[in-house]
Amino acid sequence: MHPSQARLFAIKAHGDQKYGNQPYVHHLDQVVLVLMEFGIFDDDMLCAAYLHDCLEDTPTLPSEIEVEFGPHVTLLVSLVTSQPGKNRAERWEKTYPGLKLNPQAITLKLADRIANVRASAYDPIKWWMYHDEYPIFKQTLKLMHHTALWGTLDSLFDAADAEVALIRAEATARLSEAAPKEATQAHVIYDMTGDAPNEHPQVVMQRLGEELGFTIIDSVPQSIADCWWFWIKYSEKPKLPSYVRQVKWRPIGSV
Repeated sequence: MHPSQARLFAIKAHGDQKYGNQPYVHHLDQVVLVLMEFGIFDDDMLCAAYLHDCLEDTPTLPSEIEVEFGPHVTLLVSLVTSQPGKNRAERWEKTYPGLKLNPQAITLKLADRIANVRASAYDPIKWWMYHDEYPIFKQTLKLMHHTALWGTLDSLFDAADAEVALIRAEATARLSEAAPKEATQAHVIYDMTGDAPNEHPQVVMQRLGEELGFTIIDSVPQSIADCWWFWIKYSEKPKLPSYVRQVKWRPIGSV
């Protein structure tokens, strides 16, 4: 089957689903373009790129894909489809074993992830999620012949981390001078891949402050992913929920 037929199949399967503000096919087109960017023009791979979210996000059955596009495309789509689990981390833990055994499926997943990360540049929640899970994603799936694709993902995250480091240094200096004497600096390590609400860390902490009786003065990103400095006034150190993995309390200006 020609990739154009897979594109039409996917458009029908995804119906009125959106990827951000775009029709869902926009994301599928981007995954195909990433494959082409790295010199991959194999029809089965391009068909699988168009179909890669059909099993996960639509009622499409593997048998329907196999009838139209054959067993190889169906296998690739199945391998990149997340297995059931109570949260994203558990779903991927169940998906990795099959995925990592098939180099073509890894290539497809990498193209999908590059497209996702590029698209999430203006969506901090998704960006942090991808960044936070990247170490185990890379450790589990990295193979030598995917060097160029891994290099692209590395550069996307490295550039963002460097930019945030500059922002953090400037804001930390400013806030340390301006914060009231009774304020406390809290280093919060925030788990974006488990049971956390799908909200910005500042929104979550602000709500916790209202519930637990402390006041957030200001905050600075410690990384693009999951670490934040919060300047907090409190009467008692609050008990934080499970998705806040660690908090280090220290006076303003301490190292």
